[in-house]
Amino acid sequence: MTEAKRRPGEPANLEALAALAQREHRAGRLPEAAAACQEILAVRPDLHEVQNYLGILLAQQGKVDQAMGRFEQALILQPNYADAQNNAGAVLLGQGRLAEAAGRFAQAIALNPANADAHNNLGSVLLNQGRPVEAAAHYTQALALRPDAAEIHNNLGNALLGQGLPAEAAARFRQAVALRPNYPEAFNNLGNALVRLRDLTEAVTQFRQAVALRPNYFEAENNLSSALALLGRFDEAVACCERVLALLPNQAEAYNNFGSVLLKQGKLDEAAARYRQALSLKPDYAEPELGLAICHLTVGDYERGWPAYEARLRANGFLPPPGIPRWKGEALSGRTLLVVAEQGLGDMIQFLRYLRPLKELGARVILTPPAVLRPLLASFRDADELWLEGTAEQPLPVADFYLPLMSAPLALLGTSLAIPADVPYLWADPHLAEQWRQELSGIKGFKIGIAWQGSREYRSDRWRSIPLAEFAPLAALPGVQLVSLQKGFGTEQIATVDFSVLDLSARLDQAAGPFMDTAAVIRNLDLVVTADTAMAHLAGALGAPVWVAMRRWPDWRWQREREDSPWYPTLRLFRQSQFGQWSDVFERMAAAVEKRLSEKWGHH
Repeated sequence: MTEAKRRPGEPANLEALAALAQREHRAGRLPEAAAACQEILAVRPDLHEVQNYLGILLAQQGKVDQAMGRFEQALILQPNYADAQNNAGAVLLGQGRLAEAAGRFAQAIALNPANADAHNNLGSVLLNQGRPVEAAAHYTQALALRPDAAEIHNNLGNALLGQGLPAEAAARFRQAVALRPNYPEAFNNLGNALVRLRDLTEAVTQFRQAVALRPNYFEAENNLSSALALLGRFDEAVACCERVLALLPNQAEAYNNFGSVLLKQGKLDEAAARYRQALSLKPDYAEPELGLAICHLTVGDYERGWPAYEARLRANGFLPPPGIPRWKGEALSGRTLLVVAEQGLGDMIQFLRYLRPLKELGARVILTPPAVLRPLLASFRDADELWLEGTAEQPLPVADFYLPLMSAPLALLGTSLAIPADVPYLWADPHLAEQWRQELSGIKGFKIGIAWQGSREYRSDRWRSIPLAEFAPLAALPGVQLVSLQKGFGTEQIATVDFSVLDLSARLDQAAGPFMDTAAVIRNLDLVVTADTAMAHLAGALGAPVWVAMRRWPDWRWQREREDSPWYPTLRLFRQSQFGQWSDVFERMAAAVEKRLSEKWGHH
């Protein structure tokens, strides 16, 4: 408040009042600091810096309307006052008025491009608006002006995480905690980045540090329990959940998180009880409704499961195609139905079976698959048209209705509870199948195609993917040749095992397109043995014999305990008898192959 200087003939205490205001502010006595400013302004209402300072004090007391009035007064007195624009923007940001706040911050930057606070604040608006790339640009500008600001490093980390750059984000969070070692939010964010990097043990350390710095830090405690559950450390995860609920017995998020931990343990009834408690506290909460759906679907209760499974659309931020109404059972004869693919590749392949019954209702069916599935679906008979989304040249097709692909079972629930399981409903390209038949004909004996590694983006990948070394019992069987169907990450393990694996990874799907060679090779094998990945669904949809090695409590679609699957008649499940242990799974598989060879060797 440099302007609070005494003019000739004015009271002598203006400078003393200014010093008093700052002293009281530093001591946290906001009303007293504001009163001193008001005394100054009673004498000199033209002091724009004092108007701005009073606005800050009022905003810190939650008196936002009065604060905005002071910032506006400062701007009337001094229209080029960047700090007042920035402070007004901060109040608007706190009220969730993002577009107005962005306008204020942009004006502050135009008036003073070296205003680090305004760049930082504009970054926060852009991040809130789902624009992490633009947000990162402003945070970077702010850091150039103030490189030692821990908060800005933390914010830039969040923007990088929003862009799917967890390694770069982690570096920023580490910088933030180096600058401010007592910064619980940055430790929590670092933990989140490390979870994305699959460094769960280190993530646990960071979440624990966040909780140590702020013992009632509910979000960090919840994240800690999730990371512990992903590590299979369920007792510790449950203890975290119980601590959170002791602190916050009415916190819906805590019950939801507890439900998720119990679900990972296969404790369906206890998980469902926690999800219901979350929903009783917060009825429109998508995640526990989805958790409850998974509990129902896991036991094959489709009448309750499919309606609740709609919550995934809210949980995943599904965006309906604009201008097209959702199909809700209207007559489809002569109508066009746009079926929107969703979720992972395995999900899409699994649910393609529902397009045939939709066509049988008279619909012209247009499917929007991701580009990676386009070559495989060229021969798919149950869609009249494939529509590649995401290109400016191709706006959405004209359709009477749309339907999310995984909502098809719900839409058809009234017609039949059964799962349509006629296979194959996907086909390998016949020319490629013949090429691979000739190439593989030189391999005598029983050919087993294997895949062991799923996408690392999947949160629970560590429990469903399998070290290649575990396949040794199959490789040891006389007359068996393992053929790798694995591509990309995971293939480096082939060089580390001491048994023979025919490695096709350099050639699979290179020329013909994704899944094309893989499907053709599968048609020429005696058996596919795979982790619970898209490979299981591809082989099942092709009608090929496929055995799936399952973690102890697998995905809902494989239900509980059973060895067969209502989804794929040619698929057989081999489940872990002990969490995280694969050896007995492959010993049982080897025994089953041996039995099959002894019974049917004459066919090969």
